[in-house]
Amino acid sequence: MMGNEFKVLALSGGGYRGLFTAQVLAQLEKATGKRIVDQFDLITGTSIGGIIALALADGKRPAEIAQLFKDKGKEIFPRCSFVPKWLWAIKGLNRSLYDARGLTDILNHWFANKQMQDLEHAFVMVPATRASTGSPKFFKTPHDGELFMDREIPVVDVALATSAAPVYFPMHKISADNTRYIDGGLVGNAPGLFGYIEAITRLKCDPEDVCVLSVGTLRGMPCISEKTSKRPWLWYWLNPLKPRLLDIMFSVQEQQTENMLTILMGDRYAKIDTPVSPEAVNDIGIDDASDNAQVALLSRANEEAGLFSRTSFFKDYLN
Repeated sequence: MMGNEFKVLALSGGGYRGLFTAQVLAQLEKATGKRIVDQFDLITGTSIGGIIALALADGKRPAEIAQLFKDKGKEIFPRCSFVPKWLWAIKGLNRSLYDARGLTDILNHWFANKQMQDLEHAFVMVPATRASTGSPKFFKTPHDGELFMDREIPVVDVALATSAAPVYFPMHKISADNTRYIDGGLVGNAPGLFGYIEAITRLKCDPEDVCVLSVGTLRGMPCISEKTSKRPWLWYWLNPLKPRLLDIMFSVQEQQTENMLTILMGDRYAKIDTPVSPEAVNDIGIDDASDNAQVALLSRANEEAGLFSRTSFFKDYLN
């Protein structure tokens, strides 16, 4: 560690691909011999990244989180194997593909009755979207004297709000403010810039003291083939099995966030992720909890964590 850095960990959204995130963090713990939560001052996460951030701040270990993905993934994304994919996609035309009961049960078991003020291991910031106004909301631990609005909000509510991904899960209503929320990915799927701004504004850190490590979810870089019609129809953009509109929106967000953080921070910013081919993306879908998806995500996580452990950022800030 160098000097008096304020270190931010930023975790992207990506559904079941959050297994990649959890496994990367587990491998970093092995490489450093230190708890990952003890290496960072602020953890910010979106959607599944937000759930992982909340779990880390509650004292859960990355290996434990990864194991939950492996054990409970099919309960979160229960898809009937005998139902054709096209028929499953049609379900998404009039309701969300999943009802969130499996996810809710897991979160209730994990966090019980804990509130945001009970997360003691790190400061946390988790984005979501207010459905009624289309405005962003950042749920925060009370890590500043003026931050008290969210302190009594149940952690489970925050987790369900940030992960209420359109098409996949229903909107989530938080009774404390009588507001329905949608996925935090609509605000920013890669929240590293939010963490940087929180550090230098709310927490009064010197910008030169802030470093940010972002962990992605193998989202890939979706593109539209030149062979595609200039006027693709609605199903092309919003097909629940391949929601191109969301994929492209999140990809643009993440790339622009990375560009801005690189400009602002230089070598004090790093990201663990890697481009994957369209074919590989199809094998690790946002709601694919299959055994094959698990193997692919774990393999890539181990590889990327190993490569990162040889970088100067790792040596300077984590080792």
